[in-house]
Amino acid sequence: MIKIFQIYYDDEQKQNLIRGFIPYYNQGKSVYVENRCISDIRHSDLIKGADYIGTFSHKVNKKVFKLSFEGVSQSIASKPDVDIFSPAMENLRFKPLNKPQPPYFPNQLNMKDLAVPFLNDMKDLNIIKKSSIDLWTKPYPIILRNYWIAKQEVFIDYVDNFLSKVFELIESYDNDNWIFTACKGYPNKPPRSWQETTGFLEYPIIVFILERLINIYLHDRNLNHQAIL
Repeated sequence: MIKIFQIYYDDEQKQNLIRGFIPYYNQGKSVYVENRCISDIRHSDLIKGADYIGTFSHKVNKKVFKLSFEGVSQSIASKPDVDIFSPAMENLRFKPLNKPQPPYFPNQLNMKDLAVPFLNDMKDLNIIKKSSIDLWTKPYPIILRNYWIAKQEVFIDYVDNFLSKVFELIESYDNDNWIFTACKGYPNKPPRSWQETTGFLEYPIIVFILERLINIYLHDRNLNHQAIL
């Protein structure tokens, strides 16, 4: 069974979700954005009976062409040896270069330099291997915006042995740490309800690092990845 959860903030967004995906209301509205929902889903009964689990935001409809539950299911069924699936680069609406890119691309921030101190802290806590830090700057097929589907055991391992430890690291920082600095270059404002809950009027830098860390996990664990065409 394949369970793909599509995360939304309010009822207006719910009516535009993809048929076959499971609506998931983001009531926590955490600074971890979809990452908190990924953690909450893992620790719920929702994953029972699922062979594959995915999480997408409500915005995926506007950012990816040719994405349907049927198409995703067919891709997964044809590749039983694959650990993680994600939309193919050529199906992204913003038209990136159709070749491997480092995970910080594309973004308005200079994520290449900003993320390295954070990754070093992850290495010091044995969350990732030292060699995985270099992956951040090297071109390879990337997963963007937490748009991915994984085998259940991979999904669980990602939360239990990677994401939960990343959360602990973030929570160890003081409130004035650079990762909480507002991203002035990002054009979109967070939903008002998210601003009120988190206290951030703009998305902080950590949001954009977190949504790309799945790439570090993917290579740190030496997993198989397949783009969904």
